[in-house]
Amino acid sequence: EEFVGCVLDGDTFEIGSCGGESVRLLGIQAPEIAHNASETEECYGNESAAAAQSLLLGKTVRLEFDDECSDMYGRTLAYAWLDVGVIDDITDDRFLNRDLILGGYARVYEDFDDINLAPLLYTAEYAAEEAGVGLWGACG
Repeated sequence: EEFVGCVLDGDTFEIGSCGGESVRLLGIQAPEIAHNASETEECYGNESAAAAQSLLLGKTVRLEFDDECSDMYGRTLAYAWLDVGVIDDITDDRFLNRDLILGGYARVYEDFDDINLAPLLYTAEYAAEEAGVGLWGACG
């Protein structure tokens, strides 16, 4: 389990503290935010980053990995699960990659459509698009 010390945008965070190991949520693509004055925010980028911050910052997450464990930028590629406790004697974990897509804060990152949990992510994307939530309603 890893402590999320910093959220960089809608699909990337750092563990331990800001400047710690960078983790890219596997299989999702959140709209970009403007990291500096020369960059432009994509539609729904700030909302996506705020949602990721709300879900992740200061929380302890369990990371799971697929066939590829890092990307070309040296970031760890992972699925993130948040332990929300025990409900009716069943341990309930939130699958954060899916939750961000389901809320309309990210899309499936199609460069990773061969990952093990792609079917879960695509199901979430179809539901979000159908419901017109988040970026599906705001960005046309």
